[in-house]
Amino acid sequence: MLQKIIVGIVFLCLLVACANMSTPPSGGPKDITPPKLLYSVPKDQSILFNGKVIKLVFDEYIEVKNLKSGLIITPTVGEYEFSLKKNILTLTFEEDFAPQTTYVLDFGQTIQDVNERNVAENLRIAFSTGDRIDTANISGRVTQLQTGLPEIKASVLLYRKDDTLDIFKHKPMYQTRTDSTGKYHIKNVKPSQYKIYALQEGTKSDLIYNNTQEAIAWDTNTVDLENRSFKIVNLQTVRYDTRPFRRTQARAARQYYEVKYNKGLYRLHLQYADSQFYNKAIWILENDLIRFYRTDAYNLGDSTKIYLFATDSANNQLSDTLTLSFADISKEKNIRKTSFEVKELPSAGALVTPAMNKLSFVLKFNKPVVQYSVDSIDYQVVIGKDTLKKQKLSPQDYSWNQNFTQLSFKKDFGKNVKEFKMQIGKNAFISVESDTLKPKEISYKERDPNDLATISGEIRTDFPYFIVQLTSEKFSVEQELFNTKNFKFEYVTPGDKRIRIIGDLNNNGKWDAGNPAKGILPEPIYVFEEIFKVKPKWDYEDNIIDTSKEPVPVRPAK
Repeated sequence: MLQKIIVGIVFLCLLVACANMSTPPSGGPKDITPPKLLYSVPKDQSILFNGKVIKLVFDEYIEVKNLKSGLIITPTVGEYEFSLKKNILTLTFEEDFAPQTTYVLDFGQTIQDVNERNVAENLRIAFSTGDRIDTANISGRVTQLQTGLPEIKASVLLYRKDDTLDIFKHKPMYQTRTDSTGKYHIKNVKPSQYKIYALQEGTKSDLIYNNTQEAIAWDTNTVDLENRSFKIVNLQTVRYDTRPFRRTQARAARQYYEVKYNKGLYRLHLQYADSQFYNKAIWILENDLIRFYRTDAYNLGDSTKIYLFATDSANNQLSDTLTLSFADISKEKNIRKTSFEVKELPSAGALVTPAMNKLSFVLKFNKPVVQYSVDSIDYQVVIGKDTLKKQKLSPQDYSWNQNFTQLSFKKDFGKNVKEFKMQIGKNAFISVESDTLKPKEISYKERDPNDLATISGEIRTDFPYFIVQLTSEKFSVEQELFNTKNFKFEYVTPGDKRIRIIGDLNNNGKWDAGNPAKGILPEPIYVFEEIFKVKPKWDYEDNIIDTSKEPVPVRPAK
């Protein structure tokens, strides 16, 4: 009876509100006032609600924008329909609300006025189907682990600890979204123990971690809102390729034999059962594809077992046994071959930092090399004002990788080299497909020390092992130091720079991403909030970087 009386009063208010509304005269002052909520059923912070229809009454005509995706209702409820009539928004739910539960409707940016599209900010209604309103709440900030940048409009999700629901298959019990600084706040939570996640899904949001483009964060610690009414939890997201790691293809393809996987390989170990095949076939890894080439020693019909041990970026491992055999291409008229090319790192013509007395670079070939001649390769260097005569490569100057697709040059000249030039002549390198690399010159010059700067300071950390990285403002790594608390980066080029600390917990010299499916956290990363505006000949000293402090969100690159 009481509820009927309240509803009657509400509709009297609606009639009065509608009677008082009017359209502003043409040419009048611009309307900058957002819609104001006059009344709602149920009322904000009310208790003992047992209906299935929610009404909101505003002080002016409104329109809704993306209500189904923008309205966040927690805890999660079933389907609903909505209708809009002038200034009255009505939500009709298919199922009853759960008993003894506090619900929150957060309308976000979904309500705006008709005239100037002014958005009703912070529009939120909380009510309970029981005799009290839950008051536990949790807040924090979500940032990207590798950059420290805020995750904007990411979903923050709560699941009960003792529930069978999980982020890989089910929608959460509670949810909210982060703001433009990555902050979030979930209010009116039922006291309990929770698991917490953050999920950056982009525009297509289903609140389930099921897409390789999504970024995820989680905390292995339980969020205790049973014994504490308020908790702060900060989360850091990482993007993973979550697809099950598998081989998708293994076949003779034209003149090759190809093994393809559904994602890029991070590590690969390969072994032939027949040791003779080390002379008969040679391979190259191209991201997710292993391509085998036959050599002149291969005879049609030869075959062998090959044992593959592959690892993806999430450290998922896959072992495989295949039979390697090449197709008969003797009757093929047009066998297409890719041109034989090489890429040098760093790129030819680059300015190299001082101390070029120890010069190193890498030549990466797009096909395995089966023949090379050092007699067709020579180099000369400029030391001071003297140009030394051309020299030939010696075995101490270079080394090959396992499958002859990468040549590493490294030489200690004993004195600072001002300029280096290498001439790769005709017939210097011949590929497994008998094509010859075109003549090429590779040159490097010493960068003028007056164009460079230094950045130094102290790392205060509890990490037993760590990596200190100097990066560009967009986080490409320029220099690295290992386990060095009193760090100094020399020969720093001008521009905006950042410093990033990686907690190398297993001391393997690299960052490990972890695995969300196995609950393995990524290794921690701390991004120093300061951007160094590096100028030539400047020394940026006495920088204290304390990884135990809560990091300040990083400013995005302009």
